[in-house]
Amino acid sequence: GTREVYVALTNNDGRGDKQPTDAANPRPHNLHGQILRFNEQGSDPTATAFTWELFLLAGEARGARTAGGEPMPANLTGTVNGDIFSSPDGLAFDAAGRLWIQTDYDDEEAPMQGMGCNMMLCADPATREVRRFMVGPRGCEITGLAWSPDGKAMWANIQHPSLSYPASDGRSRPRSTTVLVTRLDGGVIGS
Repeated sequence: GTREVYVALTNNDGRGDKQPTDAANPRPHNLHGQILRFNEQGSDPTATAFTWELFLLAGEARGARTAGGEPMPANLTGTVNGDIFSSPDGLAFDAAGRLWIQTDYDDEEAPMQGMGCNMMLCADPATREVRRFMVGPRGCEITGLAWSPDGKAMWANIQHPSLSYPASDGRSRPRSTTVLVTRLDGGVIGS
């Protein structure tokens, strides 16, 4: 691997508008969060120096408009190349070096309406392209991620759904679950 380190800053809406912004926190009232990438000097995990960069700002697509037709406020606009999302929370790399991103936000909040439900996405660290892989039921958070050694099975957790999930019958009590994902062709997940 590249030995890069990625950090999810889920969001910082508590930061408000009165706190100073900086390179790692470039938006006041940050509702959507960001991912930072660190490179230790010489790709050496024992190094005492590193460089870092903003890998991406989560949020609405550049040029997006509000429901009233106004330009989307800058604090809600991201730099995502691909499928938009909010509040990156869980991060994991698979054996091929793909970055998997799991989100955690309240899908009922007005600024999240364009995002839909919490999801899991896959990002290419080289191109920064992001693609949505899986969307959870209303009210959930997608957490925990594991693969079989051959990469042909993936497990992800659906935590605290608000619908009658997994029954989806409208009557059953919602339950957290672990979902097993495989491909119909038996291939490696994400390839």
